[in-house]
Amino acid sequence: MAEIERGDTQQMVNFVGMAAGSASAMIGAGAASVLIEAIPQGIALFVALQSWNEPCNQPLQLWLAVVGGVSLLITVPAVIILCRERRKINETVGNEELVSYMVRKQRAEQDHQHFEEISEFEEELQETMGSESRPSCADSLMRCLQCPLLVWQISGIV
Repeated sequence: MAEIERGDTQQMVNFVGMAAGSASAMIGAGAASVLIEAIPQGIALFVALQSWNEPCNQPLQLWLAVVGGVSLLITVPAVIILCRERRKINETVGNEELVSYMVRKQRAEQDHQHFEEISEFEEELQETMGSESRPSCADSLMRCLQCPLLVWQISGIV
Protein backbone atom coordinates (compact mmCIF):
# COMPACT_ATOMS: atom_id res chain seq x y z
CA MET A 1 0.00 0.00 0.00
CA ALA A 2 1.37 3.39 -0.96
CA GLU A 3 2.19 5.69 1.89
CA ILE A 4 0.35 8.99 2.04
CA GLU A 5 2.59 12.03 2.02
CA ARG A 6 2.56 14.05 5.15
CA GLY A 7 1.19 17.49 4.39
CA ASP A 8 1.47 20.78 6.13
CA THR A 9 -0.57 21.00 9.35
CA GLN A 10 -2.49 24.02 8.07
CA GLN A 11 -3.41 22.15 4.88
CA MET A 12 -4.71 19.30 6.98
CA VAL A 13 -6.71 21.71 9.16
CA ASN A 14 -8.22 23.31 6.05
CA PHE A 15 -9.13 19.92 4.64
CA VAL A 16 -10.79 18.85 7.90
CA GLY A 17 -12.62 22.19 8.03
CA MET A 18 -14.02 21.62 4.54
CA ALA A 19 -15.09 18.10 5.49
CA ALA A 20 -16.72 19.44 8.67
CA GLY A 21 -18.64 22.01 6.66
CA SER A 22 -19.89 19.32 4.30
CA ALA A 23 -20.84 17.02 7.18
CA SER A 24 -22.68 19.85 8.92
CA ALA A 25 -24.61 20.64 5.73
CA MET A 26 -25.51 16.97 5.26
CA ILE A 27 -26.77 16.75 8.83
CA GLY A 28 -28.86 19.87 8.28
CA ALA A 29 -30.34 18.30 5.16
CA GLY A 30 -31.03 15.13 7.15
CA ALA A 31 -32.90 17.11 9.79
CA ALA A 32 -34.94 18.84 7.09
CA SER A 33 -35.69 15.45 5.55
CA VAL A 34 -36.90 14.09 8.89
CA LEU A 35 -39.20 17.08 9.28
CA ILE A 36 -40.54 16.68 5.75
CA GLU A 37 -41.18 12.97 6.40
CA ALA A 38 -43.32 14.02 9.36
CA ILE A 39 -45.93 15.43 6.97
CA PRO A 40 -47.16 12.05 5.58
CA GLN A 41 -46.85 10.55 9.05
CA GLY A 42 -49.12 13.24 10.42
CA ILE A 43 -51.53 12.71 7.54
CA ALA A 44 -51.62 8.96 8.27
CA LEU A 45 -52.45 9.66 11.91
CA PHE A 46 -55.09 12.24 10.93
CA VAL A 47 -56.76 9.86 8.43
CA ALA A 48 -56.76 7.07 11.00
CA LEU A 49 -58.40 9.24 13.63
CA GLN A 50 -60.91 10.74 11.18
CA SER A 51 -62.06 7.35 9.91
CA TRP A 52 -61.72 5.43 13.18
CA ASN A 53 -65.39 4.35 13.26
CA GLU A 54 -65.67 3.64 9.51
CA PRO A 55 -66.26 -0.03 8.61
CA CYS A 56 -63.20 -1.78 7.20
CA ASN A 57 -62.49 -5.49 6.70
CA GLN A 58 -58.85 -4.92 7.75
CA PRO A 59 -57.65 -3.09 10.86
CA LEU A 60 -56.37 -0.24 8.67
CA GLN A 61 -57.24 2.54 11.09
CA LEU A 62 -55.23 0.95 13.89
CA TRP A 63 -52.31 0.29 11.58
CA LEU A 64 -52.29 3.88 10.29
CA ALA A 65 -52.67 5.29 13.79
CA VAL A 66 -49.71 3.30 15.12
CA VAL A 67 -47.49 4.04 12.12
CA GLY A 68 -48.36 7.74 12.12
CA GLY A 69 -48.20 8.21 15.89
CA VAL A 70 -44.97 6.31 16.51
CA SER A 71 -43.31 7.84 13.46
CA LEU A 72 -44.18 11.32 14.69
CA LEU A 73 -42.90 10.36 18.13
CA ILE A 74 -39.59 9.31 16.56
CA THR A 75 -39.33 12.60 14.63
CA VAL A 76 -38.65 14.69 17.73
CA PRO A 77 -35.66 12.72 19.06
CA ALA A 78 -34.31 12.29 15.52
CA VAL A 79 -34.16 16.05 15.02
CA ILE A 80 -32.69 16.52 18.50
CA ILE A 81 -29.95 13.95 17.77
CA LEU A 82 -29.13 15.47 14.38
CA CYS A 83 -28.94 18.99 15.83
CA ARG A 84 -26.73 17.75 18.68
CA GLU A 85 -24.35 16.03 16.24
CA ARG A 86 -24.20 19.12 14.04
CA ARG A 87 -23.34 21.27 17.07
CA LYS A 88 -20.67 18.75 18.10
CA ILE A 89 -19.07 18.86 14.66
CA ASN A 90 -19.08 22.64 14.61
CA GLU A 91 -17.61 22.88 18.11
CA THR A 92 -14.83 20.35 17.62
CA VAL A 93 -13.92 19.82 13.97
CA GLY A 94 -15.01 23.35 13.12
CA ASN A 95 -12.52 24.71 15.67
CA GLU A 96 -9.29 25.21 13.70
CA GLU A 97 -7.10 25.50 16.79
CA LEU A 98 -8.45 22.24 18.21
CA VAL A 99 -8.01 20.41 14.88
CA SER A 100 -4.46 21.72 14.57
CA TYR A 101 -3.77 20.50 18.12
CA MET A 102 -5.22 17.05 17.32
CA VAL A 103 -3.11 16.78 14.13
CA ARG A 104 0.09 17.71 15.98
CA LYS A 105 -0.73 15.30 18.82
CA GLN A 106 -1.45 12.41 16.46
CA ARG A 107 1.75 13.03 14.51
CA ALA A 108 3.79 13.09 17.71
CA GLU A 109 2.22 9.79 18.80
CA GLN A 110 2.95 8.21 15.40
CA ASP A 111 6.57 9.37 15.56
CA HIS A 112 6.84 8.27 19.22
CA GLN A 113 7.80 11.79 20.26
CA HIS A 114 6.94 13.66 23.43
CA PHE A 115 3.94 15.96 23.08
CA GLU A 116 3.01 18.59 25.60
CA GLU A 117 -0.73 18.41 26.11
CA ILE A 118 -2.77 21.56 26.54
CA SER A 119 -5.33 21.08 29.29
CA GLU A 120 -7.97 23.28 27.64
CA PHE A 121 -7.99 21.17 24.46
CA GLU A 122 -7.76 17.91 26.38
CA GLU A 123 -10.81 18.83 28.46
CA GLU A 124 -12.74 19.71 25.32
CA LEU A 125 -11.79 16.40 23.71
CA GLN A 126 -12.68 14.45 26.87
CA GLU A 127 -16.04 16.20 27.03
CA THR A 128 -16.79 15.31 23.41
CA MET A 129 -15.59 11.72 23.73
CA GLY A 130 -17.35 11.23 27.07
CA SER A 131 -20.71 12.32 25.69
CA GLU A 132 -20.45 9.69 22.95
CA SER A 133 -20.25 6.84 25.46
CA ARG A 134 -23.49 7.76 27.27
CA PRO A 135 -26.64 7.42 25.18
CA SER A 136 -29.07 10.25 25.70
CA CYS A 137 -32.78 9.91 26.33
CA ALA A 138 -33.41 10.70 22.66
CA ASP A 139 -30.99 7.94 21.59
CA SER A 140 -32.69 5.41 23.84
CA LEU A 141 -36.16 6.39 22.65
CA MET A 142 -35.10 6.01 19.02
CA ARG A 143 -33.64 2.55 19.67
CA CYS A 144 -36.71 1.36 21.55
CA LEU A 145 -39.22 2.53 18.93
CA GLN A 146 -37.57 1.88 15.58
CA CYS A 147 -37.51 -1.92 15.55
CA PRO A 148 -41.09 -2.47 16.75
CA LEU A 149 -42.27 0.16 14.25
CA LEU A 150 -40.49 -1.64 11.41
CA VAL A 151 -42.07 -4.96 12.43
CA TRP A 152 -45.48 -3.26 12.63
CA GLN A 153 -45.05 -1.73 9.17
CA ILE A 154 -43.98 -5.05 7.64
CA SER A 155 -46.92 -6.86 9.26
CA GLY A 156 -49.28 -4.31 7.71
CA ILE A 157 -47.81 -4.79 4.25
CA VAL A 158 -48.09 -8.59 4.39
